[in-house]
Amino acid sequence: MPHQIKLEQFEGPLSLLLKLVEQEKMEITQISLSRVTESFVNYLKDNTEMPEEEMADFLVIATRLVYIKSKTLLPEAFTPEDESVSLEDQLRMYKEFVEASKKIEGILKKKKFAYFRENILKPVELGFFPPKNLSAEKLKNVFEEILERLRPILELPKVAMEKAVTIKEKIGHIETLLSNLNRIEFKHILSAARNRTEIIVSFLAVLELTKQQHVFVSQENNFEEIYIEKL
Repeated sequence: MPHQIKLEQFEGPLSLLLKLVEQEKMEITQISLSRVTESFVNYLKDNTEMPEEEMADFLVIATRLVYIKSKTLLPEAFTPEDESVSLEDQLRMYKEFVEASKKIEGILKKKKFAYFRENILKPVELGFFPPKNLSAEKLKNVFEEILERLRPILELPKVAMEKAVTIKEKIGHIETLLSNLNRIEFKHILSAARNRTEIIVSFLAVLELTKQQHVFVSQENNFEEIYIEKL
């Protein structure tokens, strides 16, 4: 038996209430939908094994009542396109999802996640089956041709790698210069660099000596010569 709603203005099944409202035999604004929901929640607590169909029916009807009441109180918030949307059809999908979820749950419990089709193809024998007219001489010629085409790729260019100067070595070189001169121009150190890498290493070496307070770096004006003095 469907759940019976008891209100001041109405008593009976929720479907009848919706029918009276849609036929304009009862004012939707006089109905407390919160009381309707509260009544159903209490009914749900007492009937824990309620069928999903009854739950879905309540959602369909209750949502329709909320829609009608909202449209009555706030007509400017709704457009003509809203009338083309069938809430009943949308919420009827809820039942279908419930049924589908049950089927999926049953499949998961059975741990049947994949089904294999019977092998209808003929088994393929694996192996090397050369043509009847293939000879050892022909096979040798093919391999030689392939190797000849790959020769430019296989022969990588030879590059002579120069030994890179380390920061430690450059620091030693600067300290040797300062032991004799006490003060040198920074460009004197850079002029001895053989490549860009050694120039960078020279900068890092001077920074390290400055950090260790072994040297003092000075420059009187911008863009003028930089001097390195021994401390």
